Amino acid sequence: MKYISIFFAILGWSLYTATAQHQISASLHAQEKTVLTIDRAIDIALYGSFTVRSNDESRKAMQYQYLYYQAQFKPKLDMYFDLPSWSENVSEVPQANDLPVYNSTSSIKFGNEMRFTYVLPTGGNLALMSELYHQSLRTTFQNDYSTQKRQLAYSQFGVIFNQPVFTKNLLRENLLYAQHQYQRAELSFTRTQMDIIYGVTNGFYEVYRAAYAKQICEERLTNSREALRINKLKFETGNISEGDLLVTEIDAAQNDVLLLESIGKYEKAKDDFKLLIGLNMTEEIDIMSEMEFETVISVNKRTV
Repeated sequence: MKYISIFFAILGWSLYTATAQHQISASLHAQEKTVLTIDRAIDIALYGSFTVRSNDESRKAMQYQYLYYQAQFKPKLDMYFDLPSWSENVSEVPQANDLPVYNSTSSIKFGNEMRFTYVLPTGGNLALMSELYHQSLRTTFQNDYSTQKRQLAYSQFGVIFNQPVFTKNLLRENLLYAQHQYQRAELSFTRTQMDIIYGVTNGFYEVYRAAYAKQICEERLTNSREALRINKLKFETGNISEGDLLVTEIDAAQNDVLLLESIGKYEKAKDDFKLLIGLNMTEEIDIMSEMEFETVISVNKRTV
């Protein structure tokens, strides 16, 4: 008997723990439900919808392309640096009636080049350029093992003018095309936002309508079940016929089916709405709408 009581105690504790965990998970699940208003749903859709994100990325790409072609008309400064580079080679020197000798030459070279380019409105450019290079040479002769050193310096300054002729101004054409594409992307993005706002508003009230229809079906089912309970009592006392009782049972069964159908439509409307605004499909949502109705008073005037 002692072991049996311990077994039932453990079983009771397991059932209590499972029930408590179920209640905790249910409460957490209820806390995670997202309550959506029409304004919040529009904000989520404008920042989380795949359609909006895709059009926004396309708009940014066209903007960067337009800025790139705009930058082509700005003056630019290009600088190139040649870091010190060392090289060495061996050259053969033939000798009369003797074996050839080999002289070695080493070189260290460094310098830079700078070019300032100004793009003209005609599509050409005017550039100021300068080049400065320095080279150190050292040659070792194998005949007398002597060394020769040389220092070479090279500089160049100039003005370069470049103007394509007998052709279109490609820089200007590319800039105008990029501007047109960017404006088109801006208009498309604005139109997408307007379509999203319209679609979210329509979807929001579709969910609201489905929720209200489900509530009406629940009330009808409750009323039909109450009517069935009352008619059963009346049938037992002989106040109504069996046919009237069957009509009430059919009405309750039909309302039960209508409730199941309305629940399915409500869940489908919520899933479509979550997909539209970009929410996770596993997230539970609830719709909160503040409907305001204006009272219209009509006054009929009689003419005497």
